[in-house]
Amino acid sequence: MKQILQCHVLAYKTGEIMRRTFKDQKALTLIELLAALTILSFMILLVSGVFINGISYSNKAKSTVMLHEEANYIVTFLTKKHETQKSYTIELDNNPNASMITITDDSGSSQVISSSDYRYSLYENSGGTDTLMDQRVDISSTSAQSLSFKLVIQDAKNPKNQFELKTIISRL
Repeated sequence: MKQILQCHVLAYKTGEIMRRTFKDQKALTLIELLAALTILSFMILLVSGVFINGISYSNKAKSTVMLHEEANYIVTFLTKKHETQKSYTIELDNNPNASMITITDDSGSSQVISSSDYRYSLYENSGGTDTLMDQRVDISSTSAQSLSFKLVIQDAKNPKNQFELKTIISRL
């Protein structure tokens, strides 16, 4: 019992000394201030690093999704032309790395199906081998019942970001 009483007295005295010390202190010392600033700077550095990486990954994901959408649009357009037109022409201003793809149907109507934000390469896929297509390809009902090709789309601003699509389109 005596030991418990001594512990309470010691704890009371220690608390009393601490209260007097902090009560008399009117400002922070330079060391306390520097320690607080160091900890705060470290926390800000960690949070900003995570935030910057998040933005970077978000931009890359957005660019990848846009490449997929562009490929889907081009393949859908070509599929529709292939199924509904007896003949049409696919023309690239440069292959590989074309900046413009133009489709001309049998009535002479032309439509650009590309965006200046991307670079396009078109390959004929026959027997598992990819062969670069000519800059102008004429498709007619007698020449091709089905068309097997590979489309490669690169982001013009970041050529490392690209999307490849191999497909076969057929007439019904």
